[in-house]
Amino acid sequence: MAKSEVAGYRLAKLAMDHHLEQANSNSSGKKNNKINKRVGTHVPHVVYFSHDDGNINNTDDSWALFSYFDKIEGEMNTTGGDGGNVNIINHSSLKLDDLNRLTTQTTIAIQQPFSSSSSSDQKHNNNYHNTKQCCNHYPTTMTKSRHEFGFDEPHPRHGRVPIDECFEYAQMILRDVVLPIQFSFFEWSSSSNSLTSDGYINCNSVEWIHNLCTLSIDRQKVKPYHYHDMIAVYRDALERLSTAHHNATKVVDDERMDTLLQMMEKCVDALEHEWDDDENHDGCGRPPPLPAVLCHMDLQPQNLTFWHNRGIDDNNANDHIHVSQHCSVASVMDFEEAAYADPRFEVLLICRKVLANLEMAEELWKSYAIRVKMETTWDVGPIEPWLRLETVHSLLTLLLQANDLLGGGRNPWETKPDLIAKIDRERRRLVNMNWSFCIIKDD
Repeated sequence: MAKSEVAGYRLAKLAMDHHLEQANSNSSGKKNNKINKRVGTHVPHVVYFSHDDGNINNTDDSWALFSYFDKIEGEMNTTGGDGGNVNIINHSSLKLDDLNRLTTQTTIAIQQPFSSSSSSDQKHNNNYHNTKQCCNHYPTTMTKSRHEFGFDEPHPRHGRVPIDECFEYAQMILRDVVLPIQFSFFEWSSSSNSLTSDGYINCNSVEWIHNLCTLSIDRQKVKPYHYHDMIAVYRDALERLSTAHHNATKVVDDERMDTLLQMMEKCVDALEHEWDDDENHDGCGRPPPLPAVLCHMDLQPQNLTFWHNRGIDDNNANDHIHVSQHCSVASVMDFEEAAYADPRFEVLLICRKVLANLEMAEELWKSYAIRVKMETTWDVGPIEPWLRLETVHSLLTLLLQANDLLGGGRNPWETKPDLIAKIDRERRRLVNMNWSFCIIKDD
């Protein structure tokens, strides 16, 4: 897992920096370029990873050193002089031995400049940061229960973004995180050169391929996760469940488990044929093809930091009022769930785990499809088959957890009755998605 998370950070930084460089390059001919210069979402730099040297066999000893990112207040000292108590060190010149000289007397920030710039540009960028304040609104206002896709759903651990704010939040992470990373991958997938025009390494690089393999379905080659790969995963999960159920001591809810397993067999079979009648592709029984990208898979507020732009000339700006239109993602972290996969997986999880109902999900999916079409001419396709795929995924995960096949899973605060209730809600959501074979006699 450590190798996968480090690979996620590294690929995300390459993609995010590339997108920002392209955006600033495209605006270089416009008037007031210094005012328009963008400071993009920050991805921490992996300064050092224990397994990079290839001489450590014990995976329990893995560790990494990341660049530091925090709120920026006041004037920053970009040259190490007398401008303040924060020193900015360009990581490109930092080696592991240099860490010996980092002392506790000075607050150190290890940061890659977003782009090369003159001293006047640096001054502008400082002023740009000074108009932004660290924003803790989303992480501190999450709700522990929401009405989601037809049913009240508890979230006892971190919670979820409240319903009245979740669509604006989803639009923000689509704009600031998802699209910049995905558009860089789309560009690289179409490139026939070993390097992009501005010197960034594309997928012909050994390092690039190594990181992609770490996040792929096949660790020996760059093979991303696609829609139908998940069906194979689900068939394997069903086999595990059936074997465990067959070998288990008979219990009171045996009949219900038999019914659920039979239903799940039908669900997985139905997923195989989701695209058979789709008129918008070549009839191959698969979704319209899109190049694989890095997917974070968990873009909830606890894994991000945020800016709130109060306005450099706005003397009436109220520091205590959150305005969603003025909020942006400052930094993205925690790539432990990252995968190299179909880009629609990322948007699907935002639709299903961030948003609260089908209307919101359809609107965000449509917005994403329009952006992809404008940028690439590619078709994203409908959302409904993906929503059913995700619900089947959730059901199988919950069934594995309920049968103690995941070592307790990720939700130790949930009792078995809680899990059974959640399984029933997910099943009823499939009924609401027109899978009538998911109806059982208790309905």
